[in-house]
Amino acid sequence: MLSSTVMRRSHYAWIFFQKPRKMSRISSHNIFKHVHLIWIMICGRMKRQYFFVLAASLLGYAVFAIVDWDPIQVSIAKSASICLSAIGEKALFLDKYVVLEEFEDPSIFEITRECTYLDWYFIVLPFIWRKITLAMNVIRSIVLLIGVYFFNLFRICFGISLASHGVEWWWAHDFVDFISYYPALIIVVLLWVKNLYKSVAQPDLSTKDHHPPLANTDVACQSRR
Repeated sequence: MLSSTVMRRSHYAWIFFQKPRKMSRISSHNIFKHVHLIWIMICGRMKRQYFFVLAASLLGYAVFAIVDWDPIQVSIAKSASICLSAIGEKALFLDKYVVLEEFEDPSIFEITRECTYLDWYFIVLPFIWRKITLAMNVIRSIVLLIGVYFFNLFRICFGISLASHGVEWWWAHDFVDFISYYPALIIVVLLWVKNLYKSVAQPDLSTKDHHPPLANTDVACQSRR
């Protein structure tokens, strides 16, 4: 009697401990299956868009590497000298250089092509285009270009101002450049992936069947009577 009771309890305990393990395996398998199906759906249906966007991004960087951006560099140097003078720095520009007149030892800062942030702009430009009108995409591109120009101008002025007050150039310029360039690039790409997922996951409402108006339905019912 006692042995049979112990055996039943041990059997129930075995079932109790075995079911959660089995359910956990099933649930993890379902999660993996759903993630895998979503990944196949995105990569399978949108593989052409992936290819064209990445190819356009590489082409944009090639354009940046080939074209001479001296006018933009001179423009940034001139704008930076004006902004620095406005905040009390004795600054002037010579071609692509910003010169700070500090006593008898002036500091000279060169505006290189990388300082324009045009490489970042041409890399992310294909990622900001959406399935909207051409005019809206052009407006988005122009707004992004203006935003990049003024943010970059602020970054340069901020770095030069810090460097003129004794901050090391790595902290004043390189560190700020690093935390500005790559996180912004990652954010733009993630937003593009999010928009891509929405375009694949959400059904097209325009393809759904529309019910006829109620008045036409009533007429049809009366005719059948």
